[in-house]
Amino acid sequence: MNRLAIAAIILIATSSPASAEKIFVQGPDGHKYKGKLRLPDDVERSPVVVMIPGTAGVDRRQRFYRKPLLAHGIGTFVLDIKSGVFRSTRDRPEVDHNLPVVMRALRMLRKRPDIDPARVAIMGWSYGATIAMRFARQSYADELFESGEKPFAAHVGIYGGCHKREHLLLDVPMLLITGLEDTIVPPERCEKFKDNYPKALYPGVKVVFLENAHHGFDKKGVNKNRRGRIMRWNAEAAERSQDIVTNYFDKTLNDGK
Repeated sequence: MNRLAIAAIILIATSSPASAEKIFVQGPDGHKYKGKLRLPDDVERSPVVVMIPGTAGVDRRQRFYRKPLLAHGIGTFVLDIKSGVFRSTRDRPEVDHNLPVVMRALRMLRKRPDIDPARVAIMGWSYGATIAMRFARQSYADELFESGEKPFAAHVGIYGGCHKREHLLLDVPMLLITGLEDTIVPPERCEKFKDNYPKALYPGVKVVFLENAHHGFDKKGVNKNRRGRIMRWNAEAAERSQDIVTNYFDKTLNDGK
């Protein structure tokens, strides 16, 4: 095999499965929020998962889930809600501050001819998970969505989104994944959430607990302990979460195809 052929093989093997398109979302606060859209190849109108990072901002966690989703024909849109807005939990805005921004992103995506407007889902981590789950509440949906406008096709929250009080939820698919060792969003809160929404009444709600998993279990290399608030990478939990999320979106957005 000649050198050109070898170089071509290496290029194919190392190239990104989908190039990123930068999209800016003008927020009501005047700030331009940056997003990155990646769509799978050879899909005429693809489903898309809007990804909302947590307080740490955009990091390797979005890429960790993005790769298998693209392989299943599902695009991703990572919305950077942090850069130029806040630095930490000390100056972080309230969750509701982000809802109009996410709505504008959703409407922009739905107008694109290469995206199926009926198959746009939302996923978040920690603070971002709380944002994602806000859209599943009936009261917020009534306020945010216009008449005839469909809600997100599915909602996923990673170690977050288990609100403390019971609220009327939309009849849409919802998945929450949390670690049994989480000291930031205690599993007891998600147990209570699960009890508040029994399967018989809310068949779309699913809560998964991962053993030996702390907050941030899917952020490779992280190992922090600040006054008992632990963030720790767990490869086994991360891989399981990745599989659960990928299969979940494949089922809810692709109907298992």
